[in-house]
Amino acid sequence: MLVGDPLDRDSGFYEVHEGLGQQRWWDASDSASINSKSFNRYAEWMRLWNIKSRKRWVLWQIPLGNSNHLNIWNNDGPREGYKDNRPEYFFANGTDHLRKFADAGAIALLFGPGAGGQSFYTNDLYTDGQLFMQSRAGDILNAGGVPLVTIGN
Repeated sequence: MLVGDPLDRDSGFYEVHEGLGQQRWWDASDSASINSKSFNRYAEWMRLWNIKSRKRWVLWQIPLGNSNHLNIWNNDGPREGYKDNRPEYFFANGTDHLRKFADAGAIALLFGPGAGGQSFYTNDLYTDGQLFMQSRAGDILNAGGVPLVTIGN
């Protein structure tokens, strides 16, 4: 198995705390070039490694922030934590993006904060008033997940 770390903290954390507004966001557009900082580029990079190594990917420590977070230090209040677009990319619109990454070789996406103060699944209220990860990931899990294809296909 191969292990990748798409980002260890929410993107908003890097904008607020890591000096001069570091840009860690990825373009979530399905038409984004693989030559840009995008999910498409990361999926293509994974796919090429997957084909060459014939090993599957576990992506871990994916940030939990979404666009409804307040972009502040998380003290466990509603919506506290920093913004990121990774959870929304993977879970907001059905399974299309999960399928793309499964086809690129991913077998697991593991979400969690890389440090204190980051967004967390117990207070990641979304615009609909639901906990984002619990409601979105739970729906996909309850539906049976996303089937995997044979490596190299």
